[in-house]
Amino acid sequence: VQVIDTYPYFESIKADYSELQWKSIYRDNVHTGEEGSNILASKILEELELPIIEGPKLANSRKLSTAFYYPKVNGIATSEYVYPSSGQTFTYIQLGEESKLCMEVKGEFWGLISIVGPTSGWVEVQVNGVTIQKFCQLDAHCYYDRIQPRQFTRSFDEYVLLTIRLLKETVDLDVVKQAHSKHNLNRDMRLSCLMGRNLEIRNERLVNLNSVELK
Repeated sequence: VQVIDTYPYFESIKADYSELQWKSIYRDNVHTGEEGSNILASKILEELELPIIEGPKLANSRKLSTAFYYPKVNGIATSEYVYPSSGQTFTYIQLGEESKLCMEVKGEFWGLISIVGPTSGWVEVQVNGVTIQKFCQLDAHCYYDRIQPRQFTRSFDEYVLLTIRLLKETVDLDVVKQAHSKHNLNRDMRLSCLMGRNLEIRNERLVNLNSVELK
């Protein structure tokens, strides 16, 4: 497994910035700010010998060389989550137990990034009707909202049908370290983006449990 040690790199560029500038890059020598996150991401892509994010291509699909893909479904509004410590904004679509997100995918699929919190629950990811991941997003820290990546690498040479849905399964609230007033509300999934390389995605749509497409 390739390991990228970014600490020496940040130490090497520290002299190029004033003390005030550095606080906005590497806030506490552990967490990066927004500018620092951009520097960190560029360094990781450089070490992995991967290109910087490219924009959408092709008339009937969206293709990213190496990047994050934010699903867009006609008629479905997106919301925003702002990460408190860095001010970074993540757009997301919200799924309830009554619907699932469907799309056709081709290329390397690396996983999902979601916003999780007190109302998170069980999620299932299927490819052509076969479950490839089933996991509970509710964990010990779900007494507040935060970003949660979920990695599971798959490679598809041809387009496959990828579906993501929230399951009607009971969650164990005892795993959460602190109680929250929203713990007894209905579960939801807030999907921000898909991760991948040479990833092509098309025909995104939201389908209800009766398989009626939501236009």
